[in-house]
Amino acid sequence: MKGGYFYDTCALKHRYIRTAFSQRIRKVSSGKRWRNCIAELTVLEISGAFASYCREQKWDVRRFDTLRTAFLRDIATGQIAIIPSARLVVMRACQLMRFAVLLKGRHLKSSDALIASTCLELALRERRRIVFYTHDRKLIKTLREISAFRSALVLRYVDPAEAL
Repeated sequence: MKGGYFYDTCALKHRYIRTAFSQRIRKVSSGKRWRNCIAELTVLEISGAFASYCREQKWDVRRFDTLRTAFLRDIATGQIAIIPSARLVVMRACQLMRFAVLLKGRHLKSSDALIASTCLELALRERRRIVFYTHDRKLIKTLREISAFRSALVLRYVDPAEAL
């Protein structure tokens, strides 16, 4: 396989929830050419994203179950691969928090640090660049300032106006 796509939770949720970004994410993630990957933490985070969205829309639990089932089906069929967060990844995420928050003064959530570090570890392990999709402007700006992420990943901010 020549490359891979890795999704932050805030980008992946648009595959399942109809929004302005859905068409772009569905088009990218439906292709067979590259593997679609997520961090292990995304399995939990996406349930929270679905629950929040259903609450905002005043949808019942059946709508939540429909979204979650579609997500789990993508995992079961191999459309999306889960990349575990090993101890090394957790330690790398800790270093990212130290650097980005303390030394650079950036806002960075620990979950975002773990997901980005999982993607970085995958790229380093497979010795190939991975395309990292996020819809978090602060995260993409932070990662673009760090040479390890810039050199190992292709950082993409999900924007519906951006050309494929």
